[in-house]
Amino acid sequence: MRVQVNLAILDPMTRKMNVADLRLIVTLGLLILQTPFIFVAAQRICLSRPGVTDPEQYSRQLDDDSLIVIPVVVHLIYRDSSQLVAEEDIQWQIEQTTLDYRRLNTDRDLTPPIFSNVAADTKIAFCLANLDPQGLPTPGITMTQTTLDEIGYSDAYYQSFLGGQDSWDPAAYLNIWVCEISSAGDVSGFATYPDEGLNEKDGVVIDYRYFGRGAQSVAPFNNGRTLTHEAGHWLGLEHIWGTEPGCDTDDGIPDTPLQLDRYRNCPGFPQVSCGTQDMFMNFMDLTDDGCMNLFTQGQKGRMRNTLFSQRASIRFSSGCNSEVTGTNVQETSGIRIYPNPVKDYLELKYESNLEGLHLEVRHISGKKIDLEVNAGSKIDVSELTPGIYILIARHRKNLYCFKFIKT
Repeated sequence: MRVQVNLAILDPMTRKMNVADLRLIVTLGLLILQTPFIFVAAQRICLSRPGVTDPEQYSRQLDDDSLIVIPVVVHLIYRDSSQLVAEEDIQWQIEQTTLDYRRLNTDRDLTPPIFSNVAADTKIAFCLANLDPQGLPTPGITMTQTTLDEIGYSDAYYQSFLGGQDSWDPAAYLNIWVCEISSAGDVSGFATYPDEGLNEKDGVVIDYRYFGRGAQSVAPFNNGRTLTHEAGHWLGLEHIWGTEPGCDTDDGIPDTPLQLDRYRNCPGFPQVSCGTQDMFMNFMDLTDDGCMNLFTQGQKGRMRNTLFSQRASIRFSSGCNSEVTGTNVQETSGIRIYPNPVKDYLELKYESNLEGLHLEVRHISGKKIDLEVNAGSKIDVSELTPGIYILIARHRKNLYCFKFIKT
């Protein structure tokens, strides 16, 4: 969990702090409101060690080092428009996280030469799901308006009946909830560890100010690295210095040097704390986004080990079905929609007889729209709220997905 915290005191009654320069990241599955969360988080980290201590365990996995693609669903929970993250920023965020995990990030050359030999392409990628749990086309994004302040502090974020959004099957999707965690913006995110099991809150929670690169994002944490970091926890990584400060604790990864404590801001290189140069530019430290640039081969091993053990099922998910791709499907299906953008009536043109074609319209959030939609006729969208929608066309065993903009 990435948390910006004061050097000072947390009031247990108000849970407010004076913002300072300390940046702390902790990971936990639940924040307990009645208890100052720094102490709860420290205890939670100690209790949630992945438990892999034998480095040779990695090489014993049935892993051929092929690319693993993790389907992602982003649950955007917002109170008002100031908390919204644009679709293009969500897409950018998922792409940036993949670049980080594939060591294709543009700042990879900033890795000091002493660590470049252990820097890893993890062969892990992320994609916005295009099939939902029911097998229907989806943009991989849900949108839920709530009345709750600081919803990420409570159990409500993963429960629709409490004002949040139910998770999708955690065996098949990485659920990412983007919402307000703290009104002060001093908590940037948290994640569940794989040893907590597949449950309704399994996944990652990120404050909307630390997700994407849009106008709502906050520097110096607006380069997408909060998700890179939290997904690392979700895949079994600890912070690089271990569970607590000291040179006698470690993260259990052989090729990450011992490190006394976390780093914050962006220190100059080199820094030495336990007799060797510290790898403070690792994605699992706490530096600014612009200072992070690598995972190691050992961290790669642990994350892939997780994907062949506790999270093995997600490797077989159909959530990112490459055959349902939107634009490419439109070009090959014999169906065209126009005009797009549209104000009043959306029309369909068929290049062949598509008898038995079934149509429906969904909001980009995935919510089905109650419209009378018949093949071969105009679709009246004049009463729809302006925004992005998806027309789903089913013909025999084929699914076609068309995105359109209502003005």
